[in-house]
Amino acid sequence: MSSRSLSAPRPSGLLSVLVTAIALGALAAPARAPGQDAEGAGGAYPGALSPAQRNQLLQNGDGAVHVLLVRQGDLYPQPEASVYMLVGAGGNITVQVGSDGVLLVNTGKASMSEQVLAAIHSLSSEPLRTIINTDVDAEDSGGNLAISATGRAVNGGDVTNLIGTSASVATLISAQEVLDRMSAPGSPDSQPQDAWPTDTYTLPLKDMWFDGESIRIMHQKAAHTDGDSMVFFRHSDIVCTGDIYSTTNYPVFDAARGGSIQGIIDGLNRLVYEIMIPAQQNDGGTLVIPNRGYLSSYSDVVFYQEMVIIIRDRIQNMIGKGMTLEQVQAARPTLEFDPRYGSTSGPWTTRMFVEAVYNSLKAKPKAHAKAEPAAS
Repeated sequence: MSSRSLSAPRPSGLLSVLVTAIALGALAAPARAPGQDAEGAGGAYPGALSPAQRNQLLQNGDGAVHVLLVRQGDLYPQPEASVYMLVGAGGNITVQVGSDGVLLVNTGKASMSEQVLAAIHSLSSEPLRTIINTDVDAEDSGGNLAISATGRAVNGGDVTNLIGTSASVATLISAQEVLDRMSAPGSPDSQPQDAWPTDTYTLPLKDMWFDGESIRIMHQKAAHTDGDSMVFFRHSDIVCTGDIYSTTNYPVFDAARGGSIQGIIDGLNRLVYEIMIPAQQNDGGTLVIPNRGYLSSYSDVVFYQEMVIIIRDRIQNMIGKGMTLEQVQAARPTLEFDPRYGSTSGPWTTRMFVEAVYNSLKAKPKAHAKAEPAAS
């Protein structure tokens, strides 16, 4: 197996500085843990970038895929997997490489598949074996068709490529709800059959062993949708959150597909109280790869969790006072967080987020009754 960093063309100017920082992992000063900056919840980019400016660059990218080494595996006393984060293909993609082959979490946009494959091939010559989809969105699963076709599943030991076409593509794993939506006739989430998951799960957890470490896939119901998964690489101590956590925007959830604001909070609580273990001064330790944005650690996720809870409680209080949606929007319950997470244009604006929270709480006004414990 070969392992090396992807060397990508550098754009000019300020964007070049940002992309280089992402690609080389220089999201924080050397003395700080990954993902931390002076504000306590973001990467320390060179130059005078406001949170809104750097979020805009992270969201839109530069049209290229860049590689960040998250954890380097050891060769001795036995080979261990390395984990990388691919930035710029839509949602972030996680790549685990080791002696068993390559495993991906998500595949990015369909239009970026060629660049994603080039990045993967720059990291390992081993075959792609497994893809895990954290949700059904096209920015996370759009590359399923092209990328899975380059892989080879492992079925029954040495019978790969001898038991039919199912072994000539990578195994695709997801919650059952992802397959249901991809395969539903007329669904806005439909994809060609060869892009569908081939291995689904309906229980709260699905465990697997790959590249020398245990991997736990966790179903987080009623969050972004009703089919979200988080993926925990237990030995590497890395969590891929899918759309439950982002550093660039307010949480996206879709009630029509089973999502809710309380489900987002439940997922963040699960990260903070059940999965993540911080290192010194609440940074380092367990690392988090968000759906969009920079590599994060404990303080980043706690900041985001508390922000969402504060906004949820404010809007719930306004609903309790009989305020209409228009009155809630005018009160600006997200005001102090808008410079970092807000947006007035694009697919998920601040007004859309506030409306979604309002409608979610109106539909289930008591869903937030269980108090969240304080982070230690």
